[in-house]
Amino acid sequence: MSSLTENGARRGAEVRCPGCTRFKPPPGMCPHCGCGAVPLERYGAARGMLAGGVDRFSLAERVAVLDPVRVEMLERQYAAQWALAQGLVEDVRRCEAELLQRGFVEETEDALAALLPTDPEFLLRQVGPPERPETLEALFTKGASWEVQRLAALALVHQGAFSPNALAAVRGCLEEDGRLGIEAALALTRWRVYRWARLRAEGWQRVRELARKALASSELAPRAAVAWVRASPGKALEVDVLFNLRAGLAHPDEDVRFECALCLKDEAGLAAALDSTDAGRASEARRELTSLGSPRVFEQLARQGGAAFARDVVDRLPWPPPPGALEVLLAVSEREPEPLAEVMQRLAEQQPFVLWPSEEQSRWKSWARSVLGRLPGEVALRFLHWAAQPPLELGAAQAFVDATAEALKREPADVRARSLGDAYFSRFLALVRVGQEPLLNRWAREEESGPPLLREVMVLTSRLQDWQEPLAQAARVMRAVWEGPGRELLLAPLGQAVREWSALSGREVLVDWVWQRFQEHPGERADLLTVFAPWRQLLWERQLAAPEDAVERFQAWWAIDPEGFAWQANALMEDAPVEELPRRVGCVLAAGQDTVPTRPRTASLAVFYAAAALANAFRAGHDVLKPEVERFLEWFPGFEQRVRSTPPEHGGRAPQRDFLEELHTEVRLMRERLDVLREDEDSQWQQEMQRKVEASRRRDLERQQEKLQRQEEEAPRTAEEAQRAAMAAYLADHAKEIEQARVLLQSLHPRIEEKPIDSEVLFPEGHLPTLPDYVRLIKAMSGSNAVFVLAAAGLEVSDWTVEATAWGQAMTQRLDLGVRFGQLVSAPWQ
Repeated sequence: MSSLTENGARRGAEVRCPGCTRFKPPPGMCPHCGCGAVPLERYGAARGMLAGGVDRFSLAERVAVLDPVRVEMLERQYAAQWALAQGLVEDVRRCEAELLQRGFVEETEDALAALLPTDPEFLLRQVGPPERPETLEALFTKGASWEVQRLAALALVHQGAFSPNALAAVRGCLEEDGRLGIEAALALTRWRVYRWARLRAEGWQRVRELARKALASSELAPRAAVAWVRASPGKALEVDVLFNLRAGLAHPDEDVRFECALCLKDEAGLAAALDSTDAGRASEARRELTSLGSPRVFEQLARQGGAAFARDVVDRLPWPPPPGALEVLLAVSEREPEPLAEVMQRLAEQQPFVLWPSEEQSRWKSWARSVLGRLPGEVALRFLHWAAQPPLELGAAQAFVDATAEALKREPADVRARSLGDAYFSRFLALVRVGQEPLLNRWAREEESGPPLLREVMVLTSRLQDWQEPLAQAARVMRAVWEGPGRELLLAPLGQAVREWSALSGREVLVDWVWQRFQEHPGERADLLTVFAPWRQLLWERQLAAPEDAVERFQAWWAIDPEGFAWQANALMEDAPVEELPRRVGCVLAAGQDTVPTRPRTASLAVFYAAAALANAFRAGHDVLKPEVERFLEWFPGFEQRVRSTPPEHGGRAPQRDFLEELHTEVRLMRERLDVLREDEDSQWQQEMQRKVEASRRRDLERQQEKLQRQEEEAPRTAEEAQRAAMAAYLADHAKEIEQARVLLQSLHPRIEEKPIDSEVLFPEGHLPTLPDYVRLIKAMSGSNAVFVLAAAGLEVSDWTVEATAWGQAMTQRLDLGVRFGQLVSAPWQ
């Protein structure tokens, strides 16, 4: 037989009724369901028989007469299922140890007692595998029972180790009545949790209802009062709530005392928690005392406070700060500068530096001189950004500027590079004075710090415009980084920065500085043009506006700007006066001769511009340029050979090909013009000689031409008249034969069926308008003299040619006409 502890049939002095599973006194019938008394040693057998269909009113009698062997079997089966269910009960017991109320284990046992016996597989799914989760987190995420998961979520929330999923599960428990709902209300309103509860208005209303119920329990009353206060912000405390909160200040549980002190804002109770071993409780006490402006918290902070203490104070510091609070915080920061950097930054940014009282501004400046220079550069830059917000009096933030420079100077180059790329660094550049300029000069030449610093220098004009501050500071900073030795180290990164940011607003002040530097320091011109290449056109426009000879300007620029040599040559030759061309062409050719060893393609392009201008003017009729053209043609072959034999240059601005083909075109045009001039000179004397001969022969030629013209006009007419007369005489002699031919034409008819096409008139204005007329003439000519037949038809030989040609074309174009022609020709005629 199973022991009594193996089936849950006894709890204290009471025993469980097998009919309804509720507890009752041991003897007699169950007062709840009327089931008869069953011995405890047969409780499992009775539950098995009840599950098998036995009526509970006859259960006691049936169990009493049951065969002992069957009783043993039923008891063993029930005990096995009860033992399996104890795993679930143990999970509940582990959760209950972290809850405020007791009874969850008994409720679980009662629920299992009502369920057993049941299908073993179903019970296994409800209870879970024998291996039980070891932690509350595992019970919440992997527990087999939803009830165990909810209890584990409640325990986790009580511990303050909650997750969003756990909070959601506890919020769901608020809808439950009884013990579970009250536990959820108390868990969600604990001081570690209530700010994260995220309940809606109806949720807080439910908390107040459950807290009101829990106030009836002396053990839960202080916590229930806390829950009511948390759920009723801004409402006046009711008498019973206030009474229980005050009673809770003397509660043996430290956490309850602290909760009540928080709700009552009891300074003594909160001060007692300052030395708590629970770091979270001590932190909350500091924060709450700070919000109350309690001197105790500042006294303790001054004595022994560290970074965590100061962080809590700053988080809840009332505004304006209580007297002496800033002094305490700054003093603590001076003891632990780096850990408290973020805290002091949040404190400072509560209001702009210029709005702090003057004595507190002085204290901030003193703090900056002693602390800020020891902080990381990026932190110092943020403090400077706060202290130097415009509008700002000159020198008001100088202590922060000096300290920021010191902080940046102390850092390794790679770490400093990250700070220099920060947008806050622009504020430092806007306030830099003579004392910090050597640092900028040195950092600009470092491999790590140079690129970010120079980018910020380029965008400074735009930032200064936004701050409505003088743009001259940008020029001063540019001068500080440019001047001095080692300038070759910053040319590449500065050139990159200029290419990326050359179009920013306010750049005019930088362009003016570059132009002034260009004028005053000829030795730097090549570097200036290389670095500030995107502004080349602007500088050139300033150069054009200067009162300077074009050739002198060209000679000053092309040597320092070898990449722009061709561009300069084009500018020199464009719209050049004819009288200036020899001088300007000579300058370009001399420069091209010097440039071709290093930049053959650029040199050939520049020479092409000069050759094109010279050729265009020469071909336009300015023959005075002939000597200059001959000199160029003599010079060009040697230059061409050097271009072909020199390796071409490479680069973004280098031409992609040489321009020898175009130069050959200009050379050819110049030679053609020279040839024309020489031919003109040779032909002048011939023209003069021919003029006299032609004048004497002109009249003879005119007479001969008139005579020939008359002969040519009279010859066809005479021949035609003679031919006509001969033909007329011939026909007159054969009038009889012509008459016979006419009779024959009138009598010839085809012996073939007539068709509509025969009457179709194709040539109404001709002598042979229809196809039968045409065939009839052919038939007549085939049997008689053709000349007589044509004369009889009123045709001349030339007329017949025209008519025959027309009919031939018509039959070519119309197939039916050709077919009918064949039929008529082959048909007999009479």
